[in-house]
Amino acid sequence: MTPAICRAIVQNDQIPNMPYKRPKIKKGFSKKYEYVYDEENDCYLCPNDKILMYTTTTRNGYRQYKSDSKDCKDCPLRNKCTKSKNMTKVI
Repeated sequence: MTPAICRAIVQNDQIPNMPYKRPKIKKGFSKKYEYVYDEENDCYLCPNDKILMYTTTTRNGYRQYKSDSKDCKDCPLRNKCTKSKNMTKVI
């Protein structure tokens, strides 16, 4: 299911057959599309309008955005967002 393999299959005029993969989100938690990406400031806004700032890029090339624990500490939506002990959300 890598893009390079899928591209090679399509270029060979074959029809790929790939299984459905369920999202890895716990039931009752906010989904990634509920967070709004602000392209100008390179950050995400959570459903409670708090900022998740860019922190690092993983070894796999994914960009990580983290919330400030001060914002999440008293957030009414925290139970739908994260259960982390340090009270931060990572996207």
